[in-house]
Amino acid sequence: MHMRGVFLFAIIFVCCCVSAHAHEWNGVYLGRLAQDTWEQQLTFHASLSRSWLELNGGGSFVLSPEGYLFTPDWHLTVSFPGRFAMQWLKNRSHYSSQDLFGQLRSNNFSPETTALLVHSDWVRAGYLRHLPLRTGEEGDLWFYEGEFHTGPLLWRALQLQYVQTSGGGQAQSVEVLFSTDAVRTALAIGSHEWVGGAARAAAAQLDFERGPIYLDLHYQYVEPGYISLGAKSNRLTPDRTGWKGEVGVELPWFTASSEWRRQFNISGSRNYDRLVFGVAAPNKTVSLEFRLLPTKALAARYAKDGKLLQFDVINRTARFDSQVGSLMCGLRFDFARGIGRLELNGEVGSAFSWRGIVKNDWQNGRNYSSLLLRRQFGRASFQVELGEYDRGNMLSGFGTRPELSISWHWEF
Repeated sequence: MHMRGVFLFAIIFVCCCVSAHAHEWNGVYLGRLAQDTWEQQLTFHASLSRSWLELNGGGSFVLSPEGYLFTPDWHLTVSFPGRFAMQWLKNRSHYSSQDLFGQLRSNNFSPETTALLVHSDWVRAGYLRHLPLRTGEEGDLWFYEGEFHTGPLLWRALQLQYVQTSGGGQAQSVEVLFSTDAVRTALAIGSHEWVGGAARAAAAQLDFERGPIYLDLHYQYVEPGYISLGAKSNRLTPDRTGWKGEVGVELPWFTASSEWRRQFNISGSRNYDRLVFGVAAPNKTVSLEFRLLPTKALAARYAKDGKLLQFDVINRTARFDSQVGSLMCGLRFDFARGIGRLELNGEVGSAFSWRGIVKNDWQNGRNYSSLLLRRQFGRASFQVELGEYDRGNMLSGFGTRPELSISWHWEF
């Protein structure tokens, strides 16, 4: 981290701590010790608030065998009631654009990202520096987003410009929205120009709900190269055109629905079709889903009183979950692959919890297991884990040797 950033952080943090208006100071200390590595992390924040100002500053200090790293973060908001507000942020969630294409998402930032934002009722503008872009590079981005009403219509426009090592570009979109109690519609067009290329996009959306009937219909035409520039992922897939939707009816004695997708790449050489039918009891305890595209499945599901039974006849999978008191049991089978998985979770009082997993692959002669023991001490916890958690993935973890790790967590 540059010394300029260290001094700037120190000024912000001291202001928060010494102010008579400082109302919160908190932190987290956590660590992990494994057979081949270790890490400790200390995170702390302080804040102050007045009628026209909010300031929250802090940072994270990480110590590991590779060395140490200090990463500051802050969020400063200055408000002018009835007019506008200004924000200055570093390494924090910033702003999500309202457009159908999802060009800018607030959760997309790096430790080096800083943002200067201006908000009013109808206009939002900002400058983001060192922002991870969907182009694969880090760059600087300017944006302006405005909206206004004309009768029942809401008009919205977004303009972005960015620079990066390989050049720069701009993107813009215009959309119009109309809504009533039963119908919500939106139409949008956009373009993206960069050094050496250009791409266009269009999208439409219709949501209808009246009585027991509902309909969601979406259309997109997105050329290759039209991406959600300031987001972690594209809201609308590039090189894709076509329709998708869902229609359903909710009656007192049952619920029926259907999902479909009829989409292609722009050249028309590949399709991404999907077709699903479903029916369920009014209380959702019993349901049946039949999928025809892109792959076939016939899944039945029963859920009631903490118990879940689910099986897919075509893909030969089954699942059973049950809870008795503080003990939870999850049993899953993939008969086509010859894999079974058992997970048990339990609590002893309010301070001790545990989790155990056993998984076996009969076809390939492989197995997997893990065990977690956690003890809670008020706002602190200590846990011992043998084997890495597979996060419910039936195929992961096989062939790995269980390793012992110890970790701790303390909030203050």
